[in-house]
Amino acid sequence: MLGKKGIAWYGARVMWYDVESNQYYYYHTNQISENDIEDGKLSTQCLATLLAHHRASYGSMHDQFILSTDGAGAFAGIDFMARLPYLYQEIGWRIISHYTGESGGGKGEVDANFALGKKLVRYYVTAQQGERDIGTVRDLVEVFFYHDDTIIVLVPSTSIL
Repeated sequence: MLGKKGIAWYGARVMWYDVESNQYYYYHTNQISENDIEDGKLSTQCLATLLAHHRASYGSMHDQFILSTDGAGAFAGIDFMARLPYLYQEIGWRIISHYTGESGGGKGEVDANFALGKKLVRYYVTAQQGERDIGTVRDLVEVFFYHDDTIIVLVPSTSIL
């Protein structure tokens, strides 16, 4: 999803089961990049960056995952699909299943999280009374920085995949 022109803005819900506590845990993230081309390469970069963030935050208790994406071209196309097997080589994560659903439409929690993010952006721009818009990655991160439950994962402009 392109948040504003020139800013790629992806969202994710990370969920896992902890055997010791017998509980499910989850959190939402916003992956933000200055890359303005939403394609399979950037989608894979966002996924790799998210997995690295998860490992840094929660340790190495996981090395495999089930991926569920919407049917947007950036996730359903051959460019994205062909890069997925290399995640294991590059960062040590193995995809054991990939489910592709419909694109758009506000069907899940990630879309609901985006709706909240868009609301924050609209509120920010309105509060500035036209004095300032969201024109850079820094601006978008600033909007989310003041919202306590938002996790921001900045996607580097250099590719590992």
